[in-house]
Amino acid sequence: MNSPLPEGDKGASPWLQFLTALFCWLFMILLTLTIPLGLYRRRPVVTAVLLLFLAAGGSFHGGRRSARNFPVLWQMIYVFLFQWGVAVLWVIANREEVGKLFLMPGRIVTRYPQWWIPAVMTWFVARGFGGMIHRLQRRPRCPTRDWRNQWSDDKVDLTDWNQNWRSLQVSTCGLLGAGVFVLAVAPAPVEVELPWPLDPGRLLLWLLSCTGLALLTAGNYCYQRACWDGEGLAVTASLPREWRGQAGRILLFLSLPAWLFPGNFRAVGWRAVRWVLARTGSFRPLKLPEVGEEVPPPSLFLPEPLVVSTGTPSMLEKILIWFYFMALICLGLFFTGVLLVFIGYLIHRSLAGQLDSIRGLPKLLVRFYLFVRRLWPRRPKTGFPRRTGGSTLEEKVPVGVRPRRKVHSWGKGPRALVRRGYYRLLRKARQRGLAWRASQTPAEIGQALAAMLPEEREAVQGVTAGYQEARYGPLEPPKEDLRRFEYWRRALEDRLERRSRN
Repeated sequence: MNSPLPEGDKGASPWLQFLTALFCWLFMILLTLTIPLGLYRRRPVVTAVLLLFLAAGGSFHGGRRSARNFPVLWQMIYVFLFQWGVAVLWVIANREEVGKLFLMPGRIVTRYPQWWIPAVMTWFVARGFGGMIHRLQRRPRCPTRDWRNQWSDDKVDLTDWNQNWRSLQVSTCGLLGAGVFVLAVAPAPVEVELPWPLDPGRLLLWLLSCTGLALLTAGNYCYQRACWDGEGLAVTASLPREWRGQAGRILLFLSLPAWLFPGNFRAVGWRAVRWVLARTGSFRPLKLPEVGEEVPPPSLFLPEPLVVSTGTPSMLEKILIWFYFMALICLGLFFTGVLLVFIGYLIHRSLAGQLDSIRGLPKLLVRFYLFVRRLWPRRPKTGFPRRTGGSTLEEKVPVGVRPRRKVHSWGKGPRALVRRGYYRLLRKARQRGLAWRASQTPAEIGQALAAMLPEEREAVQGVTAGYQEARYGPLEPPKEDLRRFEYWRRALEDRLERRSRN
């Protein structure tokens, strides 16, 4: 049976929750600075601190299991009261008219949309990230396996960890790419001036990239620790060098566009917004008659008076601006990702047998293509089943048609080679008299094989350790371990052949 194992929350770290809140807060600061909504005109420090408070509250709220067990109505009331209290603090800090705003939350929604839209976005984005990083920190408790209780024993199921780690990678890389895209197409943040000659947008992008990479590194360590804990092996405290090198390359790749884009290109998105709003009539200027131009005589039917726009968009226009920017960011990220995946696909197909020899940007594009391909595994297409009496029945094969044979494939890569060699050795050992049961673990199989071949105890231990690392480890085994595993496996097969001849 494969039942999910209860997890322990003792390993959850509040610093990782705060790191998640800091990452979401930096993204929202970058987003609100590039869209001129007037958030930072009077008290920019207070506004930034309140947004950080919202991000921290959402991150810690998403990581609490007791909060997720509340009914939906209680959760909605809690979020509403929290958002209302922070909005009232922002109104008081900006010295706005308070009056009946404490008793009528609807007036805050209609009067200050430039605050509650980013506030709600900050809360829910931080809540999602906080839940993912908290679920990755849970420590699976490995049960004691005994063949006498093989049907009632629990097995470690890491499906939840795999899904959370994949979601964290996609979400973090999406926010990092969105930060680069926002800085590229939005106008320069001029509402906040720094005492040194440095663009605040580029500084925020650097901080966002470093925080996101730190979050990915922490998530990778939590996922690796969960995999090793689930198997009952020792956890290594140091992360592999390859991951740190890849994090540095991603940081360089994200930072270069912010410095290479010219200044006039960064205002394309905002000019498009102004053009759309001008077409709708909100920002259309009033054409006055020039000096010396004849004024037409008054007619019987007077035209409607033209209302001069004050230049301040209304609440609906601000909401439309937000939605336009979100759609622009999503479309830009989508087309950029499709282009990178297509380039990686071409490199992967053209260099099918030479992927180990490429380096640099082509190898990074191939890895990105393989990462996207693994997100959506291919599944065979099946027809709609028929339901009869509450049971699902498969479609019957027509008479005279040979049923399609199921092809079993081990896959590709060093991990598949280790698994294939291990099961080949196990099949030969069973043919020579090895007692084997389906409920046995690799350690128990290794003990039985060592008892069968006492002179090859070291080789048996090496084969068992190599298979456990390749089967349950988070990374592909290196080539040196693969060669050592093949050497030991062939030695054991030769010993079995000589024993059967004797």
